[in-house]
Formats: sequence, structure tokens, C-alpha cells
Amino acid sequence: PDGDDIENGSYSDTLEELSRWIEQNAPGTELWVSEYEVPMGDCEIEGVDDHDNEQYQLVYAQRVARTYLRALSTPAVNYITKFQLRDEGEGVYYNSGLVTQKGKWDKKLAWYYLSCMTNTLGEASFDSVESSGGQYIYNFTGNNGDIIKCAYTTGTPGKTSVSAGGRKYAYLTVPEASIAEGRTEMLSISDDKVTLELDGTPVYLTFTDHPFVIVNGKSSQLRPAEICLTQDKSTEVC
Repeated sequence: PDGDDIENGSYSDTLEELSRWIEQNAPGTELWVSEYEVPMGDCEIEGVDDHDNEQYQLVYAQRVARTYLRALSTPAVNYITKFQLRDEGEGVYYNSGLVTQKGKWDKKLAWYYLSCMTNTLGEASFDSVESSGGQYIYNFTGNNGDIIKCAYTTGTPGKTSVSAGGRKYAYLTVPEASIAEGRTEMLSISDDKVTLELDGTPVYLTFTDHPFVIVNGKSSQLRPAEICLTQDKSTEVC
């Protein structure tokens, strides 16, 4: 992407152009989006390490997640992989990872944003995207028929109402550092709508007729003492 507006510009234009070419010339061909990075020059502060700049890390996480969402909304795209998983120790790719450099592997906020996305969407299928005044709502259908909507705004943060699609229950999942699957809470439905606050962070609304049991931080409770590939522990124990 060549600008901070992931939803427009050359990134979106290229995805659409490739999709049209595949449809016309090579139907069924897989389209992989790989080796991409998002620009962050507008968030840098002179003399401040990007890892210590909380605003930089927040906006970076938002843009990375939105880049994935934009690709998900392109029918021809099969896979998307980011360059790269980890930071380099120095140089151009010093801060390009979802985690810090090799040997440290500290998860950055962007890692949690993508982890929340993949955990919430799972195998859901993309249906459509709605946009108005800088507000975006990506609509998905889960394997069990649940409605999942991802919403955010590139404009001024504020409250918005989202349709519940006639479902009985509504749950909001928000990415959060230290919780791999994000933090989930139940929302009240009024007149078949829920009201929530939106900003640049993609959040997820799940509408269902089946109530959830909410256990926030469940992934952090899995703490194996040791793992070995052989029963007699003759190979490396981790």
C-alpha cells in the first residue's frame, strides 16, 4: 500500500485490476497477496524508537488489519501473507514484523489484531462491504449461519448503529494486547440494532440465535509445562 488510506489508492486499485484480469483471462486462478508492508512515516516521531511509540504501534495494527480486510473483500484473492512475521535486528525492516526480532519474539499489537481477526472470523465467508462517510462494515456469514460484521471508521470516531439482522443475541469482540482471541462482551439489542463506538480499530459484531459462554483470555490459560516429540523424551524437550 502506498498511503495511509488502505481502502483507496493503488492497493485497492491493483486488487480490482488483478481480479478483473483473472475473471476475463484465467478463471479459477488463485490470487495471492504477499510481501506487502504498510507506510507509517506519518506516525514516526524523531528521536523516538517506533517500538516505544504507542500511537505508532496502534495505527500500525489498525492498518495491517484493514489491509487484510480489504483483500478478504476481493473475490479473486485466495491467500494474503504479510512481510514479515518478525522484525529485522536493524535496517529497512527493523520494525516490519508482527513480533519483535528473532530470539525475542515479543508479540506486537498488530499480532493481536490479526489473531483476533482470524479467531473471530474462522471459516466465515465474505458477503459484502458497506461504506459511507468513512465508516466501513464488512459482512460475513459463519459456518453455523451466524452473522459476523467487522466495523471501523477512517473518519471522526463516534457512535453508530448496526443492524442485528433479526438475531436474538449480539456480541462485540475487540482486539486487545495480551488476549489472543480479543475481548468479548454481550451487547443489548434494541429495535433490531446495537449501538457502539467506532474508531480506526476494526471490531467484530457477532449476531446469533445461540447464546455464547464468554471466557476472555482463555488462550492464555494454556500453559504446558513441557512438550516432547517422543514418549521417552529422548529428543529435545521444550
